[in-house]
Amino acid sequence: MSSVINRSPRTGLPSLEDLAIRSGMTSEHVLLEEEDGLDTDSMDAGSIQRRLELSNPARGTRTVLEVFADGALRVTERERDVVKRCFSLDLRHFAPRLLTSRRGARMAGKVAWLFAGSSATASLLGYFDILRGLMMPIAIASALIAAGSARAYVKRIEERVAFRTRHGQALVPVLTTNFGCVREGRKLARTLLSVAKQAQRRDQRAKNRKLRAEIREHYRLAETGVISPHACAAAVQRTLTHFG
Repeated sequence: MSSVINRSPRTGLPSLEDLAIRSGMTSEHVLLEEEDGLDTDSMDAGSIQRRLELSNPARGTRTVLEVFADGALRVTERERDVVKRCFSLDLRHFAPRLLTSRRGARMAGKVAWLFAGSSATASLLGYFDILRGLMMPIAIASALIAAGSARAYVKRIEERVAFRTRHGQALVPVLTTNFGCVREGRKLARTLLSVAKQAQRRDQRAKNRKLRAEIREHYRLAETGVISPHACAAAVQRTLTHFG
């Protein structure tokens, strides 16, 4: 058996044939069919079924979610009208549940409260003319530090909503919410989950054909930078084990 591993020139990923051989399968068994993949060229404005938006004041971003008739989803995140990221997903290949992760900013919050208290104390002492020349600059400096820490606290506290592919278990975050838009983000997440379930119920393809299409989706996501080559290779390897 040859030890040479064929790799994709764009991602550096091993070819599907090599991954299949590693799983003890023949490459013909998992031959990818072109018609099973997401056709991004057909994702024009005329085929949009639903358009959802989420404004995130803390990050200064606006995320637009466009749902297409064939179960495709396009995610576009803008910051001051500049596109920060844009990618497409085929919702037929994602598990019918959403994963939520939260990140806190305890240190920034503690610093904000500490310097807010320091500013209040220094202001009170200055008001009663106790070391007024020293207390007032301390109060102003503490207030500025408290304001900066509070801003960092609001920006860093976030909740991420992600999909995971059905068999490959590749994670793809689709929404990031911060203070001020968490409730709206959760509402949009429930809508996305409903859309994904509907797309999957309409998918009447045989099991192996669905698996081939999911493998194509993993490669496409890696080529467009949505997931890493390492995550793609691991996801494809897991998907190959489900072939009957």
